[in-house]
Amino acid sequence: MRIVTWNCYRGECRTRAALLEVLSPDIVVLQECGRPAEPEDDRCVWFGSKPIQGVAVATHGAWTVAPGPLDPGVPDSAYPRRHRPGPLFHTAS
Repeated sequence: MRIVTWNCYRGECRTRAALLEVLSPDIVVLQECGRPAEPEDDRCVWFGSKPIQGVAVATHGAWTVAPGPLDPGVPDSAYPRRHRPGPLFHTAS
């Protein structure tokens, strides 16, 4: 698994994550990025109190991401996420 992180100082999160594709990441963590232009899904989740500056996690390949449970005792700058390879989320038809 390859994880890439970037404190990109604004810019829409999916656009910023796409700039890192040359590094072939499985998971991209972006700090200080803008809210996604499209709705969040199992490929991109975003947290933040300011629309132009938050934290996003985007995935590539078989990996997916989902928000984890928030603990009210943890500061708002910590955002839990769950990452799993895609096949674990698939159900039999």
